[in-house]
Amino acid sequence: MGWRTIGATETDPSKPGTSELFKALADNPAAMANGEAGAPRVKDAALDTGVATTAGRDWVLARTALASIGAVGTYALLLHQTSDSLSEGELVAGSSLSYTGLSFDETGAGVGSISSGTSPAGTWQAMGRVNSINATNAATLFLRVS
Repeated sequence: MGWRTIGATETDPSKPGTSELFKALADNPAAMANGEAGAPRVKDAALDTGVATTAGRDWVLARTALASIGAVGTYALLLHQTSDSLSEGELVAGSSLSYTGLSFDETGAGVGSISSGTSPAGTWQAMGRVNSINATNAATLFLRVS
């Protein structure tokens, strides 16, 4: 089995079908689904069944695990380094953000410190609200979009 290109002359209605043609007609859909060499790729829109499956979830997670830090499609807890507030969904240049971590006091009642690291590349979308009214730095979850 494998992908075989079917020539225009093979599907001429005035000519009889051959066993090779019928074999290709039977095997080609499976070759497409299996991603075999030379076969056309199935478009993403064709895969939308509206139902999440275990196999589909595993496929996505396997590829997500391969993403490097800061790659498009990854999430990061980032520090917004200005006194401006942000709303959910706002786009922010990575140059005004930095990777961050939070440290809580012994009781867990408050944030003891927010540490900052390097600035990520690209454009990031805020996934939460940043209210910087009384602070120059605040952190939230961001998604890299470009």
